[in-house]
Amino acid sequence: EDETSISLPCGQTRAFITSWDAQSERPGVYTVEIPREHLPRPMIQASLTVRDALADTLIRQGAIQIQKLADAGTCHGHHFPVIDKVLGSATTMLAPDSAYVMKAVSSTGRYVGIPRTVRTTSGRLNETLTMVRTDKPLLSIWCAKGDTTLTPESHAAIEKLRSTIGTSTLPYLAVRGYCDGSGSQAINSVISRARAKAVAEQCTIFVPDGDMRRVRYDGLGIERVSGAAVGADTPECRRVDVYAIAK
Repeated sequence: EDETSISLPCGQTRAFITSWDAQSERPGVYTVEIPREHLPRPMIQASLTVRDALADTLIRQGAIQIQKLADAGTCHGHHFPVIDKVLGSATTMLAPDSAYVMKAVSSTGRYVGIPRTVRTTSGRLNETLTMVRTDKPLLSIWCAKGDTTLTPESHAAIEKLRSTIGTSTLPYLAVRGYCDGSGSQAINSVISRARAKAVAEQCTIFVPDGDMRRVRYDGLGIERVSGAAVGADTPECRRVDVYAIAK
């Protein structure tokens, strides 16, 4: 059968076509002149690092999911350059003057990546992406005794998180409400769930389309502090924790 290869030296307009005919056992080399306006543009090098959005520490594991913006929402065009554990970065080649959606992907499941739209130019790209941990709260909201409403300080904490990670950036959230040891277990169960629901409703800004179905909340009742007596009034337990989860 015929075997044909085409090569185009970088920056040249002349392509070389080499064809080997198995039947005649004779090679042939042909040249084709390509108009400059039809030449492919050279790719650019991209160096990508990932940091913890809240702790601002370098993350040396995982990969980067990259997809052209035009293909976003489809299964086409993904590639996943791996983060070098020594260098703490991933390197890949991208098309110039193009828009990409990038998101860091954890290899351990301990992080959730925050997607970003990145636009390339004709020069080298250096970009930093961020992730948040799934095993530590994104934020904690403190409540007054017996109260289930958010204070101005609580709204400020949510706004601070929004300014750090943006909106519609996390796939799912888990919101867990707690109470101190005073009061009956039945009442504390109701109060802790009401606290979690109040915070969950405010945190829909962090999930796509503000979809409340992506925010799972629950009241876990009394959380006892080590060393505290049963029924103790422990203000640090009157809180709601918000976690990022992958699904």
